[in-house]
Amino acid sequence: MDTTLQSVTQALSGFSVQNATEASRKSLLEAARSLVAELETPGEKLARLGWFEIHRPTALKVGLDLGLFNKMAEDNASPKSVDQLAKMTGAEARLLGRLLRVMAADRMVEETGPSQYKLNGFSTLLTQEIYQGLLLDCLETNLLPTALLPDYLKKTGYKNPINKDETAWKVAMNTPLPFFEYIAQPGEGRRLRNFNNHMTAKNEIYTQRWFEVVPVHEALRPSLGPDAPLIIDVGGSVGHDLIALHEAHPELKGKLLLQDLPGPIAQANLPAGIEKVEYDFFTPQPVKEASAYYFHQVLHDWPDDKCREILKNQIPAMKRGHSKILIDDIVIPDRGAGWLETGIDMIMLSTHSAQERTQADWRELLESVGLKMTQLWDCKGYPFKLIEAELA
Repeated sequence: MDTTLQSVTQALSGFSVQNATEASRKSLLEAARSLVAELETPGEKLARLGWFEIHRPTALKVGLDLGLFNKMAEDNASPKSVDQLAKMTGAEARLLGRLLRVMAADRMVEETGPSQYKLNGFSTLLTQEIYQGLLLDCLETNLLPTALLPDYLKKTGYKNPINKDETAWKVAMNTPLPFFEYIAQPGEGRRLRNFNNHMTAKNEIYTQRWFEVVPVHEALRPSLGPDAPLIIDVGGSVGHDLIALHEAHPELKGKLLLQDLPGPIAQANLPAGIEKVEYDFFTPQPVKEASAYYFHQVLHDWPDDKCREILKNQIPAMKRGHSKILIDDIVIPDRGAGWLETGIDMIMLSTHSAQERTQADWRELLESVGLKMTQLWDCKGYPFKLIEAELA
């Protein structure tokens, strides 16, 4: 413990929240987490996991269903009593008070007095639609499948799930449809909006986009002409990545194309300079000789056999020596994987029978379809890396 405490002390030396770099902030945060882990006894950790942790998402979900956080933001976000909030939301005061105590215990809201609460930085985020969408998508998609996962794995003989048609999510939802088909069907517009908001919010939280840390003109070869395709965002949802790239690099020549299924494409509100194309990546890529076919956290949704189909559908459209596959995705480190990449890996397991991948996994996948990994951009330590691949 003395070593960990020394690490925290060193990280705190000269630290200022206002002037901290992202690297120094993350270093201190990890040191503080290590210290907490050493201070907490095994029994305390067991009790916390068994008695408290499982109830945090439930309390948040009920709060979102009640519109609680938007109500707390009224009157300039002034502190409000449980009785006030009960009248504003329609919930019984005693129930609401119990839920708010859970949130306050985990610093999701601030307790300002007996039975009185106000928003803090975290819960203020939950007054915005995109962050509500992120959390609702995660909770509604993952809570029940996660709860059922142990039984599901037991019934399947503890085999690593690799069949897209057999998922814990489908069992939990009692549906024959995989996730993306389910949220695209009529009547599920709210789920689709939540998913698209989740994708947008993710980029706001992890603001270090690939083109901010990778030399754009190295990753993207010039297009073959002013009207030729430069970059195609394949499965790009409502276009958040292309919009950000276009704003940051208006000088780029060539077409910027957003490709996705009809549902996301219909919801996409794109500026001039970005074109929409309805496309199912399980069919041959119709746009030929683009400089880059870009996949941002697309392939992690699919097991290896489906990823091979997706990649093989791009290959005939690629021009040797010109076109690249750019994969913007998590690369799990060989040692010391963190909560983010391991947590998302569990979501992929239960929802899609898919996975996050190590560098070796990515290389093996690419080589299995006749591609070669030519570059792995580190992206300043984030688990999201940019993988470049070309025709072998």
